[in-house]
Amino acid sequence: MKLNGETRDLTPEELSRFRTLQDAMEGKASAITRAVQWLVKRERERSKRAQQKARKHRSVETSFSYEPANAVPALQALGIVGLNEELRKHDPDLNWYLLEPWAVQAALDRPHRQGAYSSEAISEIQRMTRDASQLQWPKGRGHE
Repeated sequence: MKLNGETRDLTPEELSRFRTLQDAMEGKASAITRAVQWLVKRERERSKRAQQKARKHRSVETSFSYEPANAVPALQALGIVGLNEELRKHDPDLNWYLLEPWAVQAALDRPHRQGAYSSEAISEIQRMTRDASQLQWPKGRGHE
């Protein structure tokens, strides 16, 4: 058989398919059915490969907002933060917030934290917590 300008021998399977396709073009029903089955199988395999390729190369677009002011209303509604009235007296145009003691205590009590807090971390926690004297520091994590 000549294929793409080159003569080559057909394998028995190729010869069988070639004869079946010839019979299908002549209108033989069984050959047409067989050829349609091949086409359906080929298209299913192509579709499956395309889906697998798409899954491998699927990209996820992410975006972040670094504007913390958009979280303040939600934190206030949940009672996690409140206005720092002391600082607001000095500058009424700025809203400074403090963490409520119950929320900080909940974070301090979480069991996942390993090791002691640094003195800088303790200082920041106290500075950003309303009435930090209410906090009960976990044993073995600093502030003893």
